[in-house]
Amino acid sequence: MSLWFDETKGRWRIRIRRAGVEIARTLPPDVAKRQAREIHHKLMNQVLPRVTRNNQLRLTLSVSDEEIAAWRAEVDRAFSDPESWLLQLHKTVARRHIRKQYNGGAIDAISLKTLALRCRGRCEVSGLKLNVPRTGPILPSTASLDRIDSTKGYLEGNCRFVALAVNLAMQRWGDEAFRKICYGVVVREYF
Repeated sequence: MSLWFDETKGRWRIRIRRAGVEIARTLPPDVAKRQAREIHHKLMNQVLPRVTRNNQLRLTLSVSDEEIAAWRAEVDRAFSDPESWLLQLHKTVARRHIRKQYNGGAIDAISLKTLALRCRGRCEVSGLKLNVPRTGPILPSTASLDRIDSTKGYLEGNCRFVALAVNLAMQRWGDEAFRKICYGVVVREYF
């Protein structure tokens, strides 16, 4: 990171590098040293952190081919083990569906597997990486089955895999309230 006066061009120049992000600026010729320092300070303390966070956010939400293959292998393994998280989830969903007396049949195991493969290991609302439920503490990113319309049952077209924290947040107030909150956080944090 540096601020210097380029004698050949008669202008102040700024170059800042941090966490894989580079910002380079040549300032207009009428900018004084004090103004150049203020611009440099603003770039360092306001712009660069936002650009870096946006860059990290993009990397967090991208899905590699290796991640997709690992998720597919996990779902295939879980589908073949009767005690796995996926088939246990199917049993739980079927019990809830019967207890609440929803119309129509609950989602079957094959459709549940298809849903799990469709999400590619990412929350279908937030895009964040899902963790497979295992023994130990329950994580906010644990895979959870969400009903898109909570007045309907666990039907094939009404379910999606989301992070447990997202499911719990939407449970009481729904998608729209959750999205407004997320929008507010993103706008405040990144813009």
